[in-house]
Amino acid sequence: MNGQNPGFLFETKENDFNLMSYKKEVDTCKNCFLGNYRTNTVIGEGKMPSDLMFIGEGPGDQEDREGRPFVGRAGELLTHTLTQLGLKRTEVWITNIIKCRAFDQVDHKKVNRPPRTEEIQACFSFLEREITAVNPRVIVALGSPSSSSLLGKNFKTITQDRGKWFNFKNIKVIPVFHPAYVLRQKGRLYDKTFETFLSDLQEAINGINLKTDTWNLPLFKK
Repeated sequence: MNGQNPGFLFETKENDFNLMSYKKEVDTCKNCFLGNYRTNTVIGEGKMPSDLMFIGEGPGDQEDREGRPFVGRAGELLTHTLTQLGLKRTEVWITNIIKCRAFDQVDHKKVNRPPRTEEIQACFSFLEREITAVNPRVIVALGSPSSSSLLGKNFKTITQDRGKWFNFKNIKVIPVFHPAYVLRQKGRLYDKTFETFLSDLQEAINGINLKTDTWNLPLFKK
């Protein structure tokens, strides 16, 4: 499995979704140039199906090495926050828009960057298949790239739209700060940003049973 760490956390209904077949497809994907430079592909993990699904922008260095989503410092913060809200990682599904690490080479070092439009489009069908298999009531879009990929022109900025409810294929979507952004804040600003992050995730949990009017928003704007 491309040298992947075997420490997966999966719970699936038999015959609903062939996860191993899906993983093999992702492993052989070369739809964009990122496939030529990855160490591991990174698909989602957690509970499938699940009421709650988290979608970030893409793997970082540690995720690329381990082949698992959100295992670095941002992942630790997400796990810690879920625990504060009474949830375990094994009770939700956690994934990313793209399945390979996006980076630039700077002074002979790989530096993470947001995924480009063509990379998102090349990987989007994989994400849609995960969403269909997970069948969530609520998607938490972590950060701007994830939010804009799902919501297109309906999404403005993460500062303006975090904590608001949107629609993706009649699934409720709530954009929130990416945990990596929370970690970049210092002192009192960190405390304030973390409290906002915590509050938005609580809103996401509350939204599982939230009744909504008929949705009429487009899926994805190229």
